[in-house]
Amino acid sequence: GGGAHCGARRQGPHSHRPRGRAEHREGGEGGGPGAPGGGNPPPPANSVEFERQWKRVKGDAAKARAFLASVPPGKLPALLGSEIDDEVLSAIVACIDAVYLPSRPSDAAALLRGLLALPRFSIAVRLMSRGDREALGGVVSRVEAAGE
Repeated sequence: GGGAHCGARRQGPHSHRPRGRAEHREGGEGGGPGAPGGGNPPPPANSVEFERQWKRVKGDAAKARAFLASVPPGKLPALLGSEIDDEVLSAIVACIDAVYLPSRPSDAAALLRGLLALPRFSIAVRLMSRGDREALGGVVSRVEAAGE
């Protein structure tokens, strides 16, 4: 059905939100929007790097999936910290479905457990569209069906 596609930007009352942090200057770390293929930056080491890299890839489903797949599932919740919002959560749910569930259900389960532990998880879920909440429920059901 509908819902957010991995990396697709939704438009809505919470889709454009100014952040308290100023944009950092882009370093020479390759993998920018016009970079040739194969120039993926390493997984982010902290939440600032995660946010910077996410902003680069979130509009491109394939790049967003590759980016999230490069982050160890147990590390993603720590990288998100308290910064998770409905847009990021919806995209992560779509990517869990596309990246982890087909072949790595235990990683999908670990990631879902980590997301559930985030302080703002319940707020982000309440802000999600109905379709995105249904997608989250579907992912949870498929993880449970896989015995994870």
